[in-house]
Amino acid sequence: MVKRCIICNQVLTKENDSPEHIFLKSLGDKDPKWGLLCKGCNNYLGTYIDQPFMKIFEPLYRTVSGKTEKVRMDFSDGHQYIVQIKNGVLDESFKPLAVNPIVEKNDTEFNAKFLNTDEAKKFMEKIKKRYEKKGKHVEQKLTSKMVDPKITGDKFSLTPSIDEFVFVLEVVKIQTEYLHSINYQVKNGSFLYGDLVFRPMVNHFDDAVATKRNLGIMKQWTWRMFENVIIPMGLTNTPIAMPLKQGYSEARVIDDITGKTGEKVEFTVINLMGLITIWVPVLTADNLVNLFGGAAMFLNPYDTREYE
Repeated sequence: MVKRCIICNQVLTKENDSPEHIFLKSLGDKDPKWGLLCKGCNNYLGTYIDQPFMKIFEPLYRTVSGKTEKVRMDFSDGHQYIVQIKNGVLDESFKPLAVNPIVEKNDTEFNAKFLNTDEAKKFMEKIKKRYEKKGKHVEQKLTSKMVDPKITGDKFSLTPSIDEFVFVLEVVKIQTEYLHSINYQVKNGSFLYGDLVFRPMVNHFDDAVATKRNLGIMKQWTWRMFENVIIPMGLTNTPIAMPLKQGYSEARVIDDITGKTGEKVEFTVINLMGLITIWVPVLTADNLVNLFGGAAMFLNPYDTREYE
């Protein structure tokens, strides 16, 4: 059977076939799939979708990477600190480091926030040496009582920032590649929106202007997807048939939800690293109509004629 790239549709050969980690290798995908993407499309999606996504997912990934990692986290007092963590467990022997704790009022006065007195004294010594290099003498003293709190895991929390554009494109990419990898059969002559979304994006590998324009058009669609699909449906509990596995990513298709038309609606349930579970309907016109009724028309990707 002839295999074609699911993005550009060219025939895949030994020379241009490329192994694709559907969930990204760094997100626990150790089983790359062949017969999905050509090298050019794989590289393009990696540059414009996977790499930006990993930047926003990196803090979460570090908490379960299996390695001892330093992670920026929010302390219960509202300030941020660098803490040491491994497999979701805080290393309480590591003294957290304050993130941007200093507000310089003038040459000699500072407002500063520290987690402990040792950290405050180190900062004061650093400031003293800096001024000595300039030939200046500075007197320092602690103007408020410093208390060394006990550092426990429940005092820290991680608040990831989500770029909705990057997040939606990665979710759609995962769904599209996963469904192709299991030979998902689209019903009633419909098509996967992911095929329509990504195909025009890779029309100009070497044309930065066209690439920027096409990505700009996609931002409007991803915003509608994020607000109407990902947020209200996406972040929820994992079904019993798909238990969370820390440090491992996977997906399943389920069809036990009834939509507005009374028909069953198919969902792809995507779990990333045992940290985030995303429910997203299989993105075909028929499936979205079954879920939303007539409102589904507002979730159609832009006509490909709008792309260069």
